[in-house]
Amino acid sequence: MSNRETAIRLAANGFRVFPLRHGAKKPKAKGWQRDATDDALSVFETWPGEHAPGVVTDGLVVIDFDVKTGGLAALEALRAKLPKTLAVQTPS
Repeated sequence: MSNRETAIRLAANGFRVFPLRHGAKKPKAKGWQRDATDDALSVFETWPGEHAPGVVTDGLVVIDFDVKTGGLAALEALRAKLPKTLAVQTPS
């Protein structure tokens, strides 16, 4: 799935998305919080190339597991105790 398709899917599921800089975890543009949208049609029409999507996390619980330090085992142990949730894998 392309980054654009991922952004559309996230927006369609109610997540406010914004484009990230290539190869970075930083927003592509200033005003990203204001411009972030959950309008899937708008994302479809205007998403800039293959920029990865960022997600506004206000109101969400985010848990970051570092695979390099045993995080994968910790994630699997926790996953068994939590309701179904969204999980993403980042390059590092």
